[in-house]
Amino acid sequence: MAVWAWWACGCASLTCENTVSPIASQDLCAALVALALINPGTGSLTGGVVASVFTAGFFALLALVPGRGLGWGDVKFQAGLGFYLGFVHPGWEIVQVMTAFFLGSLQGLGMVFSRRGSVRDPIAFGPWMMAGVCLSIIWAQSPEII
Repeated sequence: MAVWAWWACGCASLTCENTVSPIASQDLCAALVALALINPGTGSLTGGVVASVFTAGFFALLALVPGRGLGWGDVKFQAGLGFYLGFVHPGWEIVQVMTAFFLGSLQGLGMVFSRRGSVRDPIAFGPWMMAGVCLSIIWAQSPEII
């Protein structure tokens, strides 16, 4: 149920002119952390903290790179997403990050090849981060579904 609510938030953010506002992303992260802590028997608190620090640290390094890379909103958003994935499915936060970068690169390539944008145009990364989480959760639970 929580995954579908999260997916609806992601779809709603894709339809807005501005993707995920800082307040909405912080609220979503807080809701995910609260959801993980409400069900303590379903995950690992240590795994959540380690995943959050690891992935947010990686995003912080990318935010420090000069140029138009990731913003600090993406770093904060990934901290919450990393905690949630590390809590529920430890190790799947890496799959989420790789999936988000892959989907974002597909959007960038599509923009360049269709001549609707250039390499210098910014791409909203928040929706791809949420899509990466949804896809990694579905992938992690696929043996149980089949």
